[in-house]
Amino acid sequence: MRSRFEINTILLFILLFALTGCKTRTVFIPVESVRTEYKDRLLRDSVHHYDSVLVKMKGDTIWLEKYKYLYRDKLLRDSVFVNDTIRVPYPVEVETEVNRMSSFQSFQVWCGRILLLLIIGWVGVRWWKKRV
Repeated sequence: MRSRFEINTILLFILLFALTGCKTRTVFIPVESVRTEYKDRLLRDSVHHYDSVLVKMKGDTIWLEKYKYLYRDKLLRDSVFVNDTIRVPYPVEVETEVNRMSSFQSFQVWCGRILLLLIIGWVGVRWWKKRV
């Protein structure tokens, strides 16, 4: 007959094995660290206007020469610089169903539960009879 210590140790290992469970998997989603957008538009708006008045004197006629240049250049630069802050990745728990139990396996689980209750009841009755 085995000693009481061995039986308690075996029961403890069986209990610990029965209480272990599954855990969801932790998936880290990569986050873009820096995003920079540049929008450059270089627009040259030019107006070249040439105006001249020419007056010359020939005989009794006077000619007047007048040249007028008008340059209007416009350089337009639109720039947008957007810098995002660096985001810290955080764990996201994703539940994925890996294996689904078949009907026979669920039947075995229910039979195991019933058997476990019967064993607990039997041990309780033996303990009660020993005590009384």
